[in-house]
Amino acid sequence: MSLTIGFLLGQAPSASSVLIEAIDLLRRGATPTTTWMWREDQAMPEEMFQADVVALRGLSPVGLTVARRLEAARVRCCNRVGRTALATDKSAVMDALAGAGVAIPATAVVDTWAAARRAAVLRPVVVKTLMGRGGTGVVLADRGGLADAAPFPGPYLVQERIPHRGPDRKVFVIGGHVSGVLRRWPPATLDDKRGRAFDPDPDEVAVATRAGAALGLEVYGVDLVPSDGGPVVVDVNAFPGFKGVTGAGAALAAHLLALADTEAQA
Repeated sequence: MSLTIGFLLGQAPSASSVLIEAIDLLRRGATPTTTWMWREDQAMPEEMFQADVVALRGLSPVGLTVARRLEAARVRCCNRVGRTALATDKSAVMDALAGAGVAIPATAVVDTWAAARRAAVLRPVVVKTLMGRGGTGVVLADRGGLADAAPFPGPYLVQERIPHRGPDRKVFVIGGHVSGVLRRWPPATLDDKRGRAFDPDPDEVAVATRAGAALGLEVYGVDLVPSDGGPVVVDVNAFPGFKGVTGAGAALAAHLLALADTEAQA
């Protein structure tokens, strides 16, 4: 049985992307597999509607509209379109996590930069744009340390900044594959962006898994901050880039292949 796996992307991947590695593994695997790749700004060929699975990464609202057409035609998307859309809204993400009992920082949404500055007077904060991704639209500030001028348009997500030492702790999940990367933020070098692999402890794995379940994601990354009460989730991203993640290409290929096989036999 031959399978077809598509990739619908917000932008073309780099030569070192985990997607390129996964596609190469799929094409060379024991199961005959055809792979397709499209950018959201390209006309989508009819072959996409015949795919067993289509992976979604980095889509804009326009790309999500395209993906909804696929799902309406009963094409299995990874992550599912509604879950992917939810994960692009940081306020909705925090609400869903809190509702599921996942530990998050004290969080508020404000409409203006002036309101964000008032919140920063009381304590150190992290201010984010609601729709940011890839580390864009984020400002860290000590108490009272926000600049007068807004660095990006609102509304703004204002989170309590939980003090911790060392790099950020990121846990990545691809189906049943869980791995971790320590990264300095903001990154100053390419090595900073790749980070350093680490093995998440059982508490970190449990919190990351609960976060993914709360959002209905199967391929995702969770940013954690250690605290006296255990790991706190500060962000979740659907289908991130997996830089520095050990075995990500093989795990992604295996997960998509398993999904495609299930769909083909349904």
